[in-house]
Amino acid sequence: MPASISKRIKTDKDVKHALAAQAGPVNDDWREVTLAPDETLILSRNASGFLDCIRLILAANSRLVLERANCILEVQTRGPHDGVCTVRVNDNSNVVLLKGVQGEMPLQLEIGTGACVELDGPMFLASSSAPVRAAFRSNGSGCLSAIWSNSAFAVPELEVSGMVAGDQLNLSCMDDVGTMHRITSLDEVAAVPLAPSQSLPQTAAVSPIPVRFAASGHLTGMSWCADFPPPPRFEGVWSDTPLAESHQQVVFCGRIPHHLRAELGPIQLAANALAPGVPSAPLALAPWQLLDYHGIAVYAHQMLNGKTVTQHPHWHWLRYDVPPPLVKNSHQTKGLLLRPGRGHWIHTGRRETESCRQRMLNYTAETLALELVSQPALRLDFNGQVIPGTSSPDGRRWRFQLPPTLEPCPCRILSRSAVAKETSILDQEDRRTLGVALQSVDVLANGERRRLDMNHPDWCGLHALSTLRGSTLRWTNGMAALPHSAHGLRGGEILEIDVGATVHYWHLSKDKTTSDKP
Repeated sequence: MPASISKRIKTDKDVKHALAAQAGPVNDDWREVTLAPDETLILSRNASGFLDCIRLILAANSRLVLERANCILEVQTRGPHDGVCTVRVNDNSNVVLLKGVQGEMPLQLEIGTGACVELDGPMFLASSSAPVRAAFRSNGSGCLSAIWSNSAFAVPELEVSGMVAGDQLNLSCMDDVGTMHRITSLDEVAAVPLAPSQSLPQTAAVSPIPVRFAASGHLTGMSWCADFPPPPRFEGVWSDTPLAESHQQVVFCGRIPHHLRAELGPIQLAANALAPGVPSAPLALAPWQLLDYHGIAVYAHQMLNGKTVTQHPHWHWLRYDVPPPLVKNSHQTKGLLLRPGRGHWIHTGRRETESCRQRMLNYTAETLALELVSQPALRLDFNGQVIPGTSSPDGRRWRFQLPPTLEPCPCRILSRSAVAKETSILDQEDRRTLGVALQSVDVLANGERRRLDMNHPDWCGLHALSTLRGSTLRWTNGMAALPHSAHGLRGGEILEIDVGATVHYWHLSKDKTTSDKP
């Protein structure tokens, strides 16, 4: 850390040292951190070593310093247009700015030694004009990735400064359906601050990338090259140990393209996730790392349960190592027996995989006082007014009696949700968050039936059309919504929803609910 920053931290009377005490993989819980004007906060690596999710509110001249941290940040700035706030990412930290900057005050990103920062889309909200300034302070060891989505709105420029030899900048643009048209990268070979002498390559399919390089003096040439993705399947143990200090066999070390993150992100196992003492401490594995589960070889990704064994697509830089003993023989790591990476010829049958998953799900339910249920708890919501429904005995048809009057507002169809790959015994590749599969939504009023258009463009929270047993369905993500202009409900109607399918959902067990009652 530069001396000037170190001095400020030591002398600022408002400094807070925060060490996260979470044990286990990241879940849906977010910590909210608010900094007052002129306040500095230091966040160190959390106890689990996995991602920490933080909603951060910054005021004028406030400063967040991350030391060897792995974080997902949602940032909001509160202050005057001429103010500034800072997030410094230092010491081999990996940080994803997930939802961009809300507010009008500029955000200064300082990329320190060995740090990787990603500005994930949508990087800016359309209503925000707050600029983001990224300054490299990494002595050639920093990485900045930024993703833009095609938009009719003008978005603020990203200002980049301070790049030197070894720093990396990865820029990409995503279309309306989430397809990445181009990933460009640059890896500098000069020893002075740089800026490109040519504009970014643009094609008809790629929107301009709003980046500006702040550098004084003559502009030095830069080469832009296509990104080379990692192999689709590889084994290993996730690591954040610097390469110079590692004695392991490095399987992969580099940036993961956006479209591969859901497949190649580490499988994070909490302590005791598979059995008492297995593993004995939090552990992260490559998805295709073989492990031994009660004598059966399964891949790490086949043991996902969404609770104690999780996978998140937020990693933009990864490194997987193989301990030397594991190269040729099975090796026990933190109480978990790993098998050598010969996955191209080792194959566990479907029946054995289903047996392993069922045993693991039963163990998870027992240890966490949960149960897997198929009832979706379907309900409607009109601006906070929740309306329960009644279902047919088979749970396929739901009826909702709307109150006599309704204010003009969106109609939200809420339910439980789960990733089928995490709660089913089957080894599936479906990584979508699923609520219920809507077959039809009808409005009954004045003796007439009116069917809502499931293909209306104003629906949100719906997946693409799918077919099941000859029926056309649209899965919700648990929070589907249709604006008032499209549904036209005024009050007093009956809403009928035909549900074509559900999944299994994690739910607090009845025994636990009963025992918690006073």
